[in-house]
Amino acid sequence: MILFLTASYCGADTASEPSVKLNEISMTDFSDTVKKNAQIKVLDVRTPQEYMEGHVPGAKLFPLQDLQSQGASAVEKIPFTKEDTVYVICRSGGRSKVATKILNQLGYSNAINVQGGTAGFISMQNKVEK
Repeated sequence: MILFLTASYCGADTASEPSVKLNEISMTDFSDTVKKNAQIKVLDVRTPQEYMEGHVPGAKLFPLQDLQSQGASAVEKIPFTKEDTVYVICRSGGRSKVATKILNQLGYSNAINVQGGTAGFISMQNKVEK
């Protein structure tokens, strides 16, 4: 009898990383937060072209690519402090999830990924700035 043993390595690269719970907010809750407080801090991690096509009112642009390439030196250029509650948004929620993890590693413990992204924000009939 021949016995085959297999091992799954899916996610094995995360075994060495500490498990960090990602802070997230639903689009419904985010939309309500924006309506209640126009002064919230929103970091848009899309491309400049996407940002110009329409963004959450008051959102500041800092593309994910720049965040990834600049590493720790990005902290000096991010328009918010590490103590601020920062809502991180992209088009649909994928890039913002990556950016939120990077921000957490850089010491932004109050960075919150916006699920559904700008597309979700628009689909809920919210107005965007251009």
